[in-house]
Amino acid sequence: MAARPTRVIAIANQKGGVGKTTTAVNLAASIAVAEKRTLLIDFDPQGNASSGFGLRAQHVERSIYDCLIGQASLRDVMLPTELGYLMVAPASPNLAGAELELVDLEDRAVRLKGLIDAFLQGKPRYDFILIDCPPTLNLLTINALVAAERVLVPLQCEYYALEGLSQLIDTIQRVRETLNPRLEIDGIALTMYDPRNNLALQVAEEVKKHFRVYTSVIPRNVRLSEAPSHGKPALLYDVQSRGAQAYLALAREILQSRSLRMARNSRVALGEGYKTLFRGPNTASPTPTPAPASTETPGERVVFLCPIEQIFPRDSQPRQFFDPERMAELTASIRDRGLIEPIVVRRLAANRYEIVAGERRWRACKEAGLREIQVIVKDLSASEAFELALIENIQREDLNAVELAEAYQRLIQEFHYTHDQIAEIVRKSRAAISNTMRLLRLPERVRDRVLRGELTEGHARPLLGLDDEEQMERAAETILRDKLTVRQVEALVQSLKSSPPTREKPEKPPRSKMQPTVNLRDLEESLSKHLSTKVKVRPRSNNTGSILIAYNTLDELDRILLQIRG
Repeated sequence: MAARPTRVIAIANQKGGVGKTTTAVNLAASIAVAEKRTLLIDFDPQGNASSGFGLRAQHVERSIYDCLIGQASLRDVMLPTELGYLMVAPASPNLAGAELELVDLEDRAVRLKGLIDAFLQGKPRYDFILIDCPPTLNLLTINALVAAERVLVPLQCEYYALEGLSQLIDTIQRVRETLNPRLEIDGIALTMYDPRNNLALQVAEEVKKHFRVYTSVIPRNVRLSEAPSHGKPALLYDVQSRGAQAYLALAREILQSRSLRMARNSRVALGEGYKTLFRGPNTASPTPTPAPASTETPGERVVFLCPIEQIFPRDSQPRQFFDPERMAELTASIRDRGLIEPIVVRRLAANRYEIVAGERRWRACKEAGLREIQVIVKDLSASEAFELALIENIQREDLNAVELAEAYQRLIQEFHYTHDQIAEIVRKSRAAISNTMRLLRLPERVRDRVLRGELTEGHARPLLGLDDEEQMERAAETILRDKLTVRQVEALVQSLKSSPPTREKPEKPPRSKMQPTVNLRDLEESLSKHLSTKVKVRPRSNNTGSILIAYNTLDELDRILLQIRG
């Protein structure tokens, strides 16, 4: 069996400060722990990717600079790391002057490609070569793009980062036209993501309309920032941190998925400023052209144009309700611009395919009158297909609360997932999974109202405090009739829980407020110093009380929890 070709991926963004080197270091490490032989080429004169593995410039005898000027090969300069499957070709400050030394050479744009081609002739064979590009457009960046077959773009969710993305797209297009016709964008990795920031959410949604965006999102995380100072990737510094787990998930996604082509269609939602990033002011939107049908026999991960009448939905679909308004918007978009992201199917028989993921898009394509759509064929059993469909819907956050609860339940009952495993998949706490599944205790009629969007999760959850189903159903009717807010629903439930014949209880005398003793004040000061945050000890009696620990950000909360857990 022929060995799979080495994947050469440039990690690039012409704007600095977007997490490019952090992504290069941690993605390389995450791929390596999957036992894929990986080479990371530090092509940035700052050498941060090298120092991220403890390789300081002053201790490096030969670097990628020596390779570029013809004095060494990649195998001569690459150095081992703590991870057995990962090698690093380090950078040095001399790399900054390489552009001046190469400018008069005819092959100045293909020097790195020649080095990589020669490297791939030797053994052992490598599965991945990742190139950490400099945060600017220069001869080094051009060399990296000419040598690569794919580009991974780290993108911080802010407007100025989008400007850098538009410049990079223009550069990639020019390189593709003149020097490297096989170059494509593998995907956009959202970095330093904060879901509490409305602009971050808006930018993320807008980018998803134009490009393939990886499902795995890299959050802001203190451990990611601390790890380079220790000369380690995050998974060696703190593998349980949210940052390390996010990069492991991104590596799994890259290993398991085949690249999709960059979408070239445009939709505008951020105003005229965003519009000019992707089109000139006088350029009309291009008319989408369907991809040519593949001549391959459909099999594992083959993308081809399939007649829509040969595609059928699953009998047991995790999504039970399709919002008519959103379906109409999707149908209009597909009618205007075509289907950007292929749907995933599995083969049932000759010319018959079952949808694994993407039924909503399939329905919209039928409504839009498309006769053929792009599909990705995966070789899956019925149980594997159902499991993948559940996980895909959960990760895309396309399910409402009740559908989500039922999906969790089926993963547990049919595929023997634990609450902890589900929590890892959807990146939520175990308690959040359990709280969502409690909605299944609601009566069927109430659950149906949540499925149809008549009741929100916030309105439905307080009803679980009532004793019987009839009482829950009557309360749901009251909520809809009187258009109650969530706070009003909570008050309604409290009033219904009160027994009709109530006896007035004698008022308790007001509890005297105890003052902390000297010992408790010493304890407060000791805890505050240990946790590096403000701590208050509140006594209620001689034997009881509470401890209040203050935090200002979620990252600070992560740090405090790690200190408490030891």
